[in-house]
Amino acid sequence: MTARTRARHRADVRPTTFLSATPGGRFARRGALATAAAGLTVAFAAPTASADTGHIVESGDTVSEIAAEQGTSVEAIAEANGLDSSATIYVGDELTIPDGTEGSIGSSSSSSSGETSTETETSTETSTESSTSSAVDIARQYVGTPYVYGGSTPSGFDCSGFTQYVFSQLGVELPRSSSEQLYAGTQISQSEAQPGDLVWWPGHVGIYTGDNQYIAAHSPGNPLSEREIFMSDPTFIRVA
Repeated sequence: MTARTRARHRADVRPTTFLSATPGGRFARRGALATAAAGLTVAFAAPTASADTGHIVESGDTVSEIAAEQGTSVEAIAEANGLDSSATIYVGDELTIPDGTEGSIGSSSSSSSGETSTETETSTETSTESSTSSAVDIARQYVGTPYVYGGSTPSGFDCSGFTQYVFSQLGVELPRSSSEQLYAGTQISQSEAQPGDLVWWPGHVGIYTGDNQYIAAHSPGNPLSEREIFMSDPTFIRVA
């Protein structure tokens, strides 16, 4: 009698490729091919068993979506799983999700944008204050300079020559005469005036230093000085 031999069937196995044969198994493959790039759709491969806890990658998952759902960030997931920006995640991969809430990409971007906006506004305010304060600082360096009619240098100033010289040190070109300087900026009320604004009367101009004080080249025989505003109804001009 002829012996019957039971047919043997080859067990199903996952195809061996360069990626699955890489030493270290799934984690090595994931390190080489997992993606940290936001918005990249997962590729398809046979599920890989894992005892790790975390998120099991499903069809259509992206790292950015996983991060948003888990309340963390792409960067945190990438670091926890050894991912790099050139890799791809696979269906069935199990990603370790870091403990704690680090914020999703959307919230991070929004927060960053808000901080940048606040910093820009603060920087603009600081720049304006710095310009006006600098005008006063420069002006005070010339206290005691003699009054010279038509003078516009530190060897001697008249009133408009002095204001023109101070603002030129800040890169601001004022007209030469006091009558023209009346229209060199925006006229403001006395309550709005800040140190560094021009203070003007017909035939005379100086630089406001605050607390009802101003600095100017006053008249022949009176050297440049800082004193109280004594004339009525001054006009204040915001130049910068």
